[in-house]
Amino acid sequence: MPLFLDNGIPHILLTLRTDRVKDHQKQISFPGGTVKDDESLIETALREIYEEIGVNKNDIEILGELDEIFTLTYYRIKPFVGFIDYPRKFVLSRDEIEEILFVRIEDLLRKENFRKEIRGNFLGEPYPVYFFTIKDINIWGATAKIIKNFLEVVYNWKE
Repeated sequence: MPLFLDNGIPHILLTLRTDRVKDHQKQISFPGGTVKDDESLIETALREIYEEIGVNKNDIEILGELDEIFTLTYYRIKPFVGFIDYPRKFVLSRDEIEEILFVRIEDLLRKENFRKEIRGNFLGEPYPVYFFTIKDINIWGATAKIIKNFLEVVYNWKE
């Protein structure tokens, strides 16, 4: 989860995936991907942010990590939170990333931009799916779940 300040206002950086990726085409996500060889999870996160949007690991200050999540599509995700300088030049992997999106954290904190639906079951339990809608940006699924966890931990936000 890349964070940055734009004119002193905290933002989260998100990506819009292309229709050429294997899974979750045209969905909003964070930079990330699959562990390769004997990489650690943090090494994977740092490699992926470089491959997808051109942010070098030396340009990221890791602030911490969030709760691991599991998705209905059987992905296991371990999010890390990092701070990047802004403004900066981004270099997009055009096979994976169609666009970079910037969302103000204050917009994510507004209750009117959040909703929850129960969709199916996971391990026999009802599975909540979260949504954040800011203007024409619709963030949902694992990405919204990660953002929700971040807001709860950092801002003591309650749904």
